[in-house]
Amino acid sequence: MGPSKTPNWIAIAAVVIPAIALVVAAAVPGLLPHIFHWIGDPPKKFVNGVVSDALTKAPMPGVVVKLQTNEGKLLTQDTTDHDGKFSLPIQSDLDGVTVLASADGYTPYEQKLPAQETRNDIQLVRQKIRSSIPDGFTLEGASGIVANKQNITVVFAKGCNKKDTSASLNRGEIEGDPRAPEEMLKDLLTHVKGNSRQYSITTIESGKRYEIDCSS
Repeated sequence: MGPSKTPNWIAIAAVVIPAIALVVAAAVPGLLPHIFHWIGDPPKKFVNGVVSDALTKAPMPGVVVKLQTNEGKLLTQDTTDHDGKFSLPIQSDLDGVTVLASADGYTPYEQKLPAQETRNDIQLVRQKIRSSIPDGFTLEGASGIVANKQNITVVFAKGCNKKDTSASLNRGEIEGDPRAPEEMLKDLLTHVKGNSRQYSITTIESGKRYEIDCSS
């Protein structure tokens, strides 16, 4: 007597029933994890992305990206590769997660996300240089402060007279990315008061030498 054979209807049912279950699960939110638990482990979900510099857009390797619960418990972490890429698996029993990233000289990044397959690119912002301006301080004096902080040279165009360079500034704080001195100088010019001149910045040599222009 030969070995017993599985009836055809049993073999067909073994294929058809799981397929029907997946179709039903796709139509009913929240049912899919239970179906996978019945027929096997559910596929893992990930938060994937690229960490880059917000100014240069260049990818940043070696950055530690962490995944934690919204209550602050660390779940996992990954270090970006040479292309700035990271991948963090998400536990299936969570409703939401928090992604954190930090690097020396940059403002720490924190973002809450739903606990689902997600693409989350991160642009890290360089920590800014800040300088307070005393009320009534001259434009020439303040531009010298910026030049020292940024290690650059700032000069006035030939068309600028003594009144232009000695223009008073409003009290306040100027700030900028240490790699973008032009932006910090532009911020400085917004503090000029009581002067009809229109100032602008000309880059003579990027990252090294800048000129303040004065016009009517």
